[in-house]
Parts: sequence; structure tokens; C-alpha cells
Amino acid sequence: MIRKINLLVVGVVSFGFVLLLGCNPAKWNTRFLRSQPVVTKYQQAVFHPQQESTEDLIKDSVAGKDTVFLLGIFSHDKDGKQAAIRSMIRNTYLSYSDTMICSLVNYMHYKDSNTPHDCKVLYSFVIGAANESEDSPTDHFRTDRPIVVKDYTPKNADDNDCTYLNIQENMNYGKTPTWFKYASSVAESYGIDYIAKVDSDTMVSMEKFIDFIITDLPPYPYNVRTYGGSMVYHKKRAKRGHLYAFGQFSFFSRDMASYISSDDLDRYQIKQDGNGFIKGWAEKTIAEDFDTAELAWTHPYPLKIIFMNSRVPWVHHIKTERSWMKLWDEIDGVVPLSRIIGHWENRVELGDWTKYLQREQEGSS
Repeated sequence: MIRKINLLVVGVVSFGFVLLLGCNPAKWNTRFLRSQPVVTKYQQAVFHPQQESTEDLIKDSVAGKDTVFLLGIFSHDKDGKQAAIRSMIRNTYLSYSDTMICSLVNYMHYKDSNTPHDCKVLYSFVIGAANESEDSPTDHFRTDRPIVVKDYTPKNADDNDCTYLNIQENMNYGKTPTWFKYASSVAESYGIDYIAKVDSDTMVSMEKFIDFIITDLPPYPYNVRTYGGSMVYHKKRAKRGHLYAFGQFSFFSRDMASYISSDDLDRYQIKQDGNGFIKGWAEKTIAEDFDTAELAWTHPYPLKIIFMNSRVPWVHHIKTERSWMKLWDEIDGVVPLSRIIGHWENRVELGDWTKYLQREQEGSS
């Protein structure tokens, strides 16, 4: 009896195998046969299907190279208030190290002149500097205009560490992708591995941040397709599963910065087609933090998300000089790590665990 059962099983398996060999491969379940991801018409224009091999990437890398991180601190030149804020930032967290922290302008000079340096954290204040009376655009997208204003005369003599973008100053209409577009072009030429967008009311703990860079951020080419920051999911605005990083501090590897700001990626068409966050929302809800994330999520290959929520080395929303300096003096320049938990609604401010714990207890009861 057992022998008959065994023969029957062998026969069924053999018959199935014969059918498999004889069927049309085109009818196989393509989910298991695809070696390449599905690329949309937007992605196809900007993404190179012939992705570099690991061997090629390693050949292009420099053995023992330290990670170099660029902070783009968003500011403007419309009034003296922002000039005072820039000065305050220079005198606080940017003064943490005279050797490891330097302006982008100085770093480029060191590289061009082969001057030895130890710069690991670069910074530039990012300002929209185009003449508004000339009907200048708010975004550098598919235009032959220079991306920066070379002959801009700053109102403050200390502002030689700024990047003056050739667009009108704005918050949500193209400044972010224009910054990433310029910075990614510089990054490739000067060996910069990561590029960030930072709000001017964000105080960075340089001690904690440099430790984070050394511990968790490998240099190019080992960092490709990286997107990082305090990640949240906004169920009313984001596509399901799409996290986005708060604009207070978000960053990309240089290849991703280039991808999201490329003229080949039609970001306006993506928004109009409903692939972005703008469609169907009122003007006041427009936010480039959301749009930037959605552009990143169009990438056809997997993203590497740096989920910093449990160890946030900065404090945001410090709106006055008095508040800034009071906090700086209290913490002696070392910002305590804070946490952001889960959704936008569950955001936890520095040291404020009471509300979160209470919410958790109510949810479990």
C-alpha cells in the first residue's frame, strides 16, 4: 500500500514537471521573474537602468575616506533679523570645532588649492537672491539661468558663507529642490557624501551629530539611495507607507539629492497627476517637506531610510534670540537627545514624556 502511494506521488510530481516544461514561459507569474523593477515614465527619464555594479562603485571610492556632510541652513536676506540669526548660529553650534566644521566656500577653496584640512561638517546659509522685480522664478527647473548669483552683494559683511540661489526667496515653491540641485552638483565634484536642508530655528548638537556621522553614515559609494531625518507618516497627506522627514532637518545622499532635483524628473507633472502631496489641498497646506519625500519615493530601487526618531541631535522651533541663547547657556552647547514617536500627532518635544506616556496608557485601556 505504501509503495503504491509513493509511486503515485512520484507520478504526480513528474507529470507536473512535464507540464511546466511544456508551458509558455510568458504565462509564468511575472512577479517571480522580474529582475528589474517597474520604472515609470518619470523615473525612466532620470534613472539609468544600467546601474553601476558594486565593483565599479568600489573602484571609484577612496580607501579610508571620511564621511563629509553638508548642512544647507535656510535663511533669507530680507531684513536684519535673519542676519542676526545667522550670526547667532555661527557663534553657537557652528563654533563647536574650528577644524572639523567649515563653510562650503572655504572647503571648496581648500580642495581647489590642495590645502590640507580636517573639515568633516560643511555648512552654507541658503538664500534666494534673484531680483523679484524681474519676475524671476521660484524654482530652478528646466532653465538655462545660472543656478547661483555670483555677483550678489550681501547686506551684511559677514555673509560670505552663504549660497545665493538665482531664484526668488520662498519657503515652499522650489527653494528646497533648487538647493539640492546646486549642492549635489558641487558634492560630486568635491567629494561630499550627504546634503541636508536645515531650518534656521533648528539648533544642532554638533557633539552628538558628529558622533552620529562617524558611527552611522558611511561615505559614498556605500550610502547610495539614503534618505534620513525624523521620519513620520501623515495619514491625511502621505501615500500609504510613505514616510517623510520633518523639514527642520532632513538629508539625502548626494545621488538622491541629484535624483529628486533633476530636470529629467518632472516634479510638477507628478504633482498634477496626484503622485505628490499638493493635489486637492488648499494653498496654505503646501509644504516642500512632503513634496521632497514623495519625489524620493518615486525612485525605482529601494531607499535606505535613516530613521532618527529615537535619537534626535537637534532642537527645533526656537524662534527668538533670547530663547536660543537661554537654551544654549543652559545646556552648555550640548543639546540633549530628544525623541519623536510615530505619527505627527504623537510628536514629543524635548523632555516632554508625560503626554506620550499618558496617551499610551489611554490607548491600552
